[in-house]
Amino acid sequence: MPLNLQVTQVLKIGSQRVIIGGGVCYYADAPQGGPEGFGARFIVTFLCPQ
Repeated sequence: MPLNLQVTQVLKIGSQRVIIGGGVCYYADAPQGGPEGFGARFIVTFLCPQ
């Protein structure tokens, strides 16, 4: 079972809006051969105008 903590922020870079964020995860319980320990993630999402 992964436990995730994540933070994101909407920013404007020039005329482009983006979502930037990051977080950490910890695998508290996993099946044999599955993921274990800590992990990290970094997120960038470009928002397109309608």
